[in-house]
Amino acid sequence: MQKYIGLILLAMPLMATPVQAQIQFQKPEQVTVDENYRWRRQEPGYHGCHCGCRKSKMLGIVPNNSPSLTMSARPGFFVNVPKIESKFIESPDGKLEGEFRLIVPANDEEIYQTKIPISDEGIIEINLPENMALEVGKDYLWRFDIYCDADDPSTGINVRGLVRRVEPSAKLISELKQANPLQKAVIYAKNGIWVEAISTLVQLRRESPQNLRLMAYWRSLLKSVDLQDISQQPFK
Repeated sequence: MQKYIGLILLAMPLMATPVQAQIQFQKPEQVTVDENYRWRRQEPGYHGCHCGCRKSKMLGIVPNNSPSLTMSARPGFFVNVPKIESKFIESPDGKLEGEFRLIVPANDEEIYQTKIPISDEGIIEINLPENMALEVGKDYLWRFDIYCDADDPSTGINVRGLVRRVEPSAKLISELKQANPLQKAVIYAKNGIWVEAISTLVQLRRESPQNLRLMAYWRSLLKSVDLQDISQQPFK
């Protein structure tokens, strides 16, 4: 009996490991953003509104009141799309689509725009084309809209965010070279590199959707930026 009890006690820490997984996003203190571009990642509530799809809440998966830092020339953008009832969709073919736009806020120049089909609720990833490259040290405003009524944009919902490409330090590059993918996600988050932290975890979860340890890390990262409510949403 003592032998079996010993085996159970040895197994307990291993079983607890996924639950104890921790990854914390830490915003670099030196990172600032102009007040004019502290976009909310969720559209405000419409109290007493009976305006169709505006009852649904879309969410940009970004830190609040902070630019999303990236080391990539072509970062990914993540949005949690809500469930929208078919009775609110008014389009010629009855289908729903979103519109993604990338803008240079310094001169309000729109440098990229694309349409994305929306089939159901969940987390979508929007990628930039191969011929685009964000400049280091430059801010870019991104916006994602869903128009439930193709003829009336005012009935739509949208989220916005700010992305900034940064040059990694020699120390950060060295740490990343020695790390496996999961360790890289932790390093990115600790150094405030939001885009790579979330995109690395998303890729790992897509490859191993039933991995409890990865699920725990995913919840931990989202919780660190108050987004834990969408941790169970599916990836589209």
